[in-house]
Amino acid sequence: MPMAESAMASLSQRGPEFAAGMHAELEQHRSEVEGLKGRGQSVPSKKYKRMDVLRKGIEESSSIPETGMAASVGRIKETAMAPVRAVRAHAKKTGEMVAPMAGEFYPTRAKIGKGIAEATFGAGSEEALRHTLASPALSARMGPQKEVEAAAGMATVLHRGKDIGIHVEPHVANALGIEAGRTHFGRLAATHPQAAALLLQHGVRSSGLIVGKGEEGRPQQESVSARSRREMLESGAKVNIPEHLEEPAKAFVSGYGITGFPKGGRALAQFHADPGAFGGQEYHKIPSYTWNILHGAELAEGTHHFLGALAHGDQWFAKHPQAEGKIRKAAASPHWNDPTTTVDVWSGRAAAGLPYHVARGLGEATNPENIMGMAGLKGLSKPRGSPVGGAGAPTLGYLWGEEAHRRAGAGMHVRLPGGGRVSAPAHVAQSLSWYGVQAQEYPGKIKSGEKTLVPHSAGDPRSLNPLQFPQVWR
Repeated sequence: MPMAESAMASLSQRGPEFAAGMHAELEQHRSEVEGLKGRGQSVPSKKYKRMDVLRKGIEESSSIPETGMAASVGRIKETAMAPVRAVRAHAKKTGEMVAPMAGEFYPTRAKIGKGIAEATFGAGSEEALRHTLASPALSARMGPQKEVEAAAGMATVLHRGKDIGIHVEPHVANALGIEAGRTHFGRLAATHPQAAALLLQHGVRSSGLIVGKGEEGRPQQESVSARSRREMLESGAKVNIPEHLEEPAKAFVSGYGITGFPKGGRALAQFHADPGAFGGQEYHKIPSYTWNILHGAELAEGTHHFLGALAHGDQWFAKHPQAEGKIRKAAASPHWNDPTTTVDVWSGRAAAGLPYHVARGLGEATNPENIMGMAGLKGLSKPRGSPVGGAGAPTLGYLWGEEAHRRAGAGMHVRLPGGGRVSAPAHVAQSLSWYGVQAQEYPGKIKSGEKTLVPHSAGDPRSLNPLQFPQVWR
């Protein structure tokens, strides 16, 4: 990707532009702080923290390095090795050898997702498969535990959808493109998923199940379009959520997060789509994430022993005689070497190479799909027949991150006692780097012992991303 290589290198020339944007936000925060103080109101601590990040980001913006593929791969390997180094140090200190749990995220998520789906819809049912494919859509801008809680809520409101009554007046129906009158959530979710997601959100909020921070439970900074939509729904839409569905409905809508109801609508649409036609070319993260979840359980034992051997070498094989066979079996699967990974905001920061506080100051701009746009290739289109087809800047940004993680994984390998070596799959390199970057983000928590890179299970509450099986409603 020569054009992508050139674009990533150009990031180093954009320091003054990044600084100007962060400076404008900093001045806005300062004005708001002065206003709050002038009215005798307290200033939220998070505002001071954000201002501190912006100040440091402005300072760091004068030293943005050039970013080539080799540099991206090197940074990913460095951050990915943080959990590995942590368990090595733990073994040296205590004598206890554990595998880095970071790379076992996908197998754990697979087990939880399957458990939710089968507990709700029945083992082996088509609905369970549909839910397995649909629930990863809730991951965008959402922590792992919140995501699986939302997935459990979605399963229940879909399973019991006919119990949630909906009535819309003609003016609301016209705006949403649905029929006026009475219907229920289950029917609407199958035919108009975006409208169903929006109306469920309205029902949860109007029932007081989710209360915002602003006056009368409304957001303090409500956009014009959001206010207009809310007022329209309040004037002509009623959603009856029975008591036994209040908690699952709340869990599902909470999972919309800052992305809002369109994300919930995409999840509902995926549930009702043909399972055999699973795709999602326009949403890079979701199909990659789903792919890794689907095959995570299949590779679970091999992943576990690979990570143990990566950290401890021959000592791991001596303690676990079955490890070599498990690794060889997993590595023989075509899914082990599939290049698909899941480049999220954390691992995207490692690939972009922006200084720590610059990346934090720019916030969501450092998501992988925006990296190429940041590098000055907004609106880019490539001629047909090129390696990335007619890809635009977002696609190039994501493909850059995936390739960087694939190459990083290829350089992280274990030697097997019986001969040969096995390299890390791209998704293992990604999940390790995901933890490594977060360790940089929260150094105080790591040092205090509140969080650790040496969890004893994926659900260990001291893990950076503990993942417990959520409540499942019947």
